[in-house]
Amino acid sequence: MGRFGETVAALEKVFTDAPWLFEVYTRIYRSVVDREIELAGIDANDRVLNVGCGAMPFTAALLAKRSGATVYALDNDPSVVREARRNLARAGVADDVEVVVGDGREVIGDGTHLPEPCSVAVVALQAEPKDEIVERYRRAQGGPSRVVVRQPRSVFSADYDPVTTAQAAQDSAHDGGSSAGSTTSSRVIPAVPDGSVSHWMVTFGRSLLFRTD
Repeated sequence: MGRFGETVAALEKVFTDAPWLFEVYTRIYRSVVDREIELAGIDANDRVLNVGCGAMPFTAALLAKRSGATVYALDNDPSVVREARRNLARAGVADDVEVVVGDGREVIGDGTHLPEPCSVAVVALQAEPKDEIVERYRRAQGGPSRVVVRQPRSVFSADYDPVTTAQAAQDSAHDGGSSAGSTTSSRVIPAVPDGSVSHWMVTFGRSLLFRTD
């Protein structure tokens, strides 16, 4: 994550105890999550792994509220867990969202590190390395069959790690370089999205859908 992303994450930690800010985020992201729910066909029968929930897991809260799904909110920073749970309780979804500490490359939603397998993964903008996370899900047996990834706008690709799509890899090869901010290994096969939705967000303009089945 670049300096801008780190600054945003730090500010969220500082103001995580402010209920009004969680409510603001929730209102801003409501339409984003609604589009992602429609894109991946998420409903009450799904178990969703939200990768990179942070101290303000508004996406996890919205996924639970808007789809009825059970949600596992994952973050690799143990220091955010307490505040994340407190914010979920304030949002009234503490019984529907379980906060889990772990790395998105290791907790792959196949039931190994969670109480049950997950059918959907929603990868946050700040989660990284996205290529490795998506590749792990694509190769996992019994993991999520649908993976939704928030893709940063090109001007923020140095601040938020993008997933390398086949088109992006082709464009990069044509330009003779690599995408700024990408941590793609040459062993990772560029992914081809199975769908996408657009957003009017400053830092990211699309959510991409990858099917693994």
